[in-house]
Amino acid sequence: MVKTFVLIFYMALNIVPSRVKQFKIEVKNPANQIEKIQLNFTRNKKQWQVIASHKPQDTLYFRFDKARYCYIREGSNGKESKADLLTKVEIKRNHRRWRKVSRVEFVPKQGKYNDRKSGLVFAISRKKRRKKLIEVDRTSAPEMSKAMPDMLLSW
Repeated sequence: MVKTFVLIFYMALNIVPSRVKQFKIEVKNPANQIEKIQLNFTRNKKQWQVIASHKPQDTLYFRFDKARYCYIREGSNGKESKADLLTKVEIKRNHRRWRKVSRVEFVPKQGKYNDRKSGLVFAISRKKRRKKLIEVDRTSAPEMSKAMPDMLLSW
């Protein structure tokens, strides 16, 4: 599940304008479809702080470097771990600019490029001026779309 969150963090950071200091992602709880979970992202120097609404004491810090490695740290005193997922994945998007993207596909570099089942595809649609809906493409991965709820990104 951490791998999926790294992809979502990367995509959200690129969709949100660079001048933004904080944004949030709202999702429905997969266990309880009525309850909503809100992830608040705040920029602290060169890293991002993530606080979940249902667990405010569990803080997560992450950052990306130039080589697209993700560094994740749980809590302010936690050990930092390095995730190299983005170096193993090719990112295909349907537009050059992230703010105009409506489809993003993450395909493993070792896998077959033409095989749609090997990748994870996200569909992005604009809801309002500063809101975008991110969802797993139901045609390419129907089983993954049931497991992962739709996310509302707002800044």
